[in-house]
Amino acid sequence: MANTHKLLELMRRQQRILFSPKIQFLFEQENDKLKRSAFVEQRQKYVNDLQNLEKQNLERIATKMKSLDAELENAISELEQELQNIDSTVRILNNINNVCRVVSQIFMIF
Repeated sequence: MANTHKLLELMRRQQRILFSPKIQFLFEQENDKLKRSAFVEQRQKYVNDLQNLEKQNLERIATKMKSLDAELENAISELEQELQNIDSTVRILNNINNVCRVVSQIFMIF
């Protein structure tokens, strides 16, 4: 369960970074309108998924999440690297999507 709390805290921190001026500016400078729209949509999905995870009974999640724990940790870690580098809007979008995909799998367990 400690790992679950750690992952949720990391997701909260990443959520704050996704709304930071640096990331916002990066996507505002993106010429591709579809990427800009995808970022806003994926960022909102990330926020919604995090809120849903937090609303669930953490005890229940901790038990059922064990099988996806490593995959979620890896997806969060990869997003963390991209948020630190701020090099590629495509890689940031892909990594947000990867975290949301794993979270969706967790919801399917319930």
